[in-house]
Amino acid sequence: METMHVFVFLALIMQCLGDFLTDLKHLRSCNESSPISLEVLNGVLINQKLPKDESGNFQCFLFCLFTKYKWMDEDGGFLVHEIKTVLEEVKVANLKQILYKCTAVDSFNGCKRAFAFTKCFWGFIGAQKEDVDDELLYQVIEA
Repeated sequence: METMHVFVFLALIMQCLGDFLTDLKHLRSCNESSPISLEVLNGVLINQKLPKDESGNFQCFLFCLFTKYKWMDEDGGFLVHEIKTVLEEVKVANLKQILYKCTAVDSFNGCKRAFAFTKCFWGFIGAQKEDVDDELLYQVIEA
């Protein structure tokens, strides 16, 4: 079930443009600027836990993705309207709570802000019922 939460989160980010080649370009670009290993990414997808030695890179990898998909600006500010638009399209439950709580991050560092948003978002998604998660997954796939 936890793997599905991460998949849903990454799918939400990637569905912004819907263009696979663009998505791949963004992933490669972010992996060049903030390299993470395939093992780290798989560990995050399976366990939602980061190894201490690479967590900073993963945080900056997320920040890079969020800036590429216009969820954050270069200064680390959240572009709430853009996030809201995407989450409305896939009908995420608790949208207002996610937007208010997950974007209220006590840090000025863009990488840390992106990571804190991700953890908060996973918390909300994890709290939903399995049938809601399955419905969200199917909506993302159909989008």
